[in-house]
Amino acid sequence: MDEPGVDPDLLADSLDHLAALSALSGARRAIGAAVERMAPAGPLRVVDVGAGGGDVMRYVRRRLRGRLELGLCVEPHAATAACGRARSAGASGLRYVRADARALPFADRACDIAMMHMALHHIPPGARAAALAELARVARAGVLLTDLTRSALNRVGARLLSATVWRGNPVIREDAPLSVERGFARGELEALAADAGLRDVRVRGLLNHRLLLTAAA
Repeated sequence: MDEPGVDPDLLADSLDHLAALSALSGARRAIGAAVERMAPAGPLRVVDVGAGGGDVMRYVRRRLRGRLELGLCVEPHAATAACGRARSAGASGLRYVRADARALPFADRACDIAMMHMALHHIPPGARAAALAELARVARAGVLLTDLTRSALNRVGARLLSATVWRGNPVIREDAPLSVERGFARGELEALAADAGLRDVRVRGLLNHRLLLTAAA
């Protein structure tokens, strides 16, 4: 999915599958609940780095019931950004920005909450702490992140889905097993957060073998 020139129809189908998986696994709901816990009173500004098709930000917008003043969806890949922009066209307050996670084009403390859902494993290992530090730099209230655990069960699940549900889509069929291998152990996320200078870090497991990290900005 990170490769340039990917077929736009296959990309859109891949984003649909990933959105469905986020909903079914409970990860999207856990993100929404974490945003509510961390959010200060009043109108909110939220940045979602590696937003993909924008399904998580649209869910957060619905859950906040009018409190989301501005949702910035950051996506480095032009095709993915175009797809997400089209899907979010009817959602007021949402805006797509093409940028690298390691150099966000926002001022310090420009938003209330900065989040990243299932995107850290796509960033080169040597740049992951810098990406987390950027989340903390632009956030006033807190940072949250979800990603895959690198586990035997996730390996089996990715291979099973690739051989069945995702069989007809070579983009996600090839990406899913690779993403699991790029996933994390709890201690690895904690170490990255420490390297990035994050404070009050908590990492807990979610259903479907995912991890949720929250931290003070």
